[in-house]
Amino acid sequence: MVHRMAPRPPTRPVRTPRKRSTPNRSWLGVGAYAGLGLACLLLAAATFLFVAAPVELIRDRLAQQLKASTGRDLLVAGGSSVSFFPRLAVSVANVSLSAPPAMGGQPTLSAETLDAELGLMSLVGGEPTITRVVLTRPTIELRVTAAGEHSWDAARAPLRARLPLEGKARAGQAPEEQAGAPRSGPMPERIGLESVRIVDGRVRYLDERLPASHEISALNLNVGLDQGSGAVAAKGSFLWRGQQVGLDSVLSPLRSLLDLEEAHLSLRLTALPMEANFAGSVRMGPSPLLGGSLSIKAASARSLFAWLGASFAGWQEGTLRLAGSVRAAEGQISLSELDAALGEATMAGAVTLKIDGARPRLSGGLQLAELDFGRLLLRPAVPAAPSPNAPPPLRSGPLGDGAPGKVPRGAPSSEGDWSDDLIDLSLLALADADLKLAVDRVAYKQFATGPGNLELAVEGRFAKVTLAAIELYGGRGQGVVTLDDTGKTPAIGLNLALEGVSALPLLKDALGFEWLEGRGALTLALAGQGASERQLVSLINGKVAINLRNGAISGADAAKILRAVEQGRFAELSAAPGDKTQFSEFAGTFIATSGVVQNQDLRLISPRLQVSGAGTVALAQRTIDYTARTRIIGGTQTPGTLVSIGNLEIPLRIAGPWSKPNLSVVGQENLVDTVKQIGKNLKSPEVQDAIKSLLGGTDGQRTKPGDLIDKLLKKQ
Repeated sequence: MVHRMAPRPPTRPVRTPRKRSTPNRSWLGVGAYAGLGLACLLLAAATFLFVAAPVELIRDRLAQQLKASTGRDLLVAGGSSVSFFPRLAVSVANVSLSAPPAMGGQPTLSAETLDAELGLMSLVGGEPTITRVVLTRPTIELRVTAAGEHSWDAARAPLRARLPLEGKARAGQAPEEQAGAPRSGPMPERIGLESVRIVDGRVRYLDERLPASHEISALNLNVGLDQGSGAVAAKGSFLWRGQQVGLDSVLSPLRSLLDLEEAHLSLRLTALPMEANFAGSVRMGPSPLLGGSLSIKAASARSLFAWLGASFAGWQEGTLRLAGSVRAAEGQISLSELDAALGEATMAGAVTLKIDGARPRLSGGLQLAELDFGRLLLRPAVPAAPSPNAPPPLRSGPLGDGAPGKVPRGAPSSEGDWSDDLIDLSLLALADADLKLAVDRVAYKQFATGPGNLELAVEGRFAKVTLAAIELYGGRGQGVVTLDDTGKTPAIGLNLALEGVSALPLLKDALGFEWLEGRGALTLALAGQGASERQLVSLINGKVAINLRNGAISGADAAKILRAVEQGRFAELSAAPGDKTQFSEFAGTFIATSGVVQNQDLRLISPRLQVSGAGTVALAQRTIDYTARTRIIGGTQTPGTLVSIGNLEIPLRIAGPWSKPNLSVVGQENLVDTVKQIGKNLKSPEVQDAIKSLLGGTDGQRTKPGDLIDKLLKKQ
């Protein structure tokens, strides 16, 4: 029998387990680790923020940095806060930076708020880095004491040593030596400050030596540091004297500046009155330096001077340009290769301004096209307000009934009168000076000279102008002019010697009269004081000596008068336009006392005249009252002579305004009626014979005066 074995159940094949793919798990792992790392970072940051009291720490850290870099204390009088969005930042209110301990006074810097943006990663290492700072409505006070100390001076250690950029000690230098000063805590390894922003700031400058003060407001400034090149760029604007000024500058590299080495600086200032550019180098520290090229341009010089506070209203209008090389170091500012122009007036040369003394001192040499004392020293007077009951001012001319040439007191003077413009010597308060000037022209109103050399010395508001040699009015002059502003009233002195000058144009331009011609010498030694030209001449004292040759006195022709008398033509005794009395010599000394000039030694010599005289001149009123005793000497008889006159003295009176005085024979007014009555009888042979005999005729017989009068009047 065949046994069949029951079939065995089929066995299942043993399967090897399949390995699952791992990509998802790997990314999840990386993400998990990254998340864990971020969580740790956030946890560390949170732990630092909430456990380590960051606001106080950052505030203390900033105070330490400022103390180390400036030697000043940072004071926070207001509250502090921290913000996380959009950036991590700390804000403190009512912040101030103290003045130097030795100076005291107001804080050098105070601000309503100081916002400091922090680098998040720097918190992990416990060394918070300030990347951005915003100062809102800060006030910066820059003060110079009477001793010349500056409130902005910091500690003397090098800035880079106190604020290291890289935190690495220099070779052979201990860390404490590198720091330059003891520190109250650890300093950051790297200054990560990228920008500083000032919002609506104010800067005050006070100089107790002058005293002087300036202030700028509405200061909005962005300062950025390029970490790669080390360049610092600043751009913004501020308000000064009512004008907005734009500022754009680049300083490169900052590292050189912090190492007390020279760094390149470019600066541009723009405002409505002007544009200024500077390009050069700058160095900070105990021996600061600023040097480079400077240029200034202004479309309106008058607007620029008014903006700068200059009170010289006489400055001419026109464009202004200035260019040169400037260097500021060791307490002085030097300007060389100067090329400047104001309108058509030019200036060149080199000057140095020392500012380390009690008063600034200007020295150097300049070549000027023109030096106009009128524009420098005069400013218009403010007319007094008229009284409500005062009569209206007189008007001259065809439509008015006032006296011609009359000018109300206090109003600007017209031609032919003294000026009421105020003498302003405030320029002397700006600085002392030692200057050598080569000028093409010196002017004061209409008075003007030719080329010459001057020396200007100013000491304590007293100026001495020495004219070494100057050409003027066909001759030459030298002497000294003094300007004194030490008293309550300006004082001016003249001590001049002029040789070979032409009197007519000189006296016309200087004093306004034109009746004396000739060429010769004038010496002046005058001094006076007054707030205006009118007051000055009213109080002037001194002496003037004149010696002229080969000239003439306009207004009367003495030779013509003599011929008229000799020929009996009495109707021709009056002066005609253009009449002149020629002379070979005119000399005299004039003494001024309180504005009144007296003369007692006049000497005039001409072919038929010898004149002496005495009289006064009132400078304030510009009038003359002078009696000239004219002695007639013998001369050659001319055809038609009826009477030969010799050794006869005729007193002439010169009176009235000196610009156009009246000439008359003293006593002539008593003879007018008689001359009219006898004029028609002059041709009578009997009368002519009588006149000849009266005056010493050829027959040797003299006629009695009574008989002559009878004959002239035809009395029988």
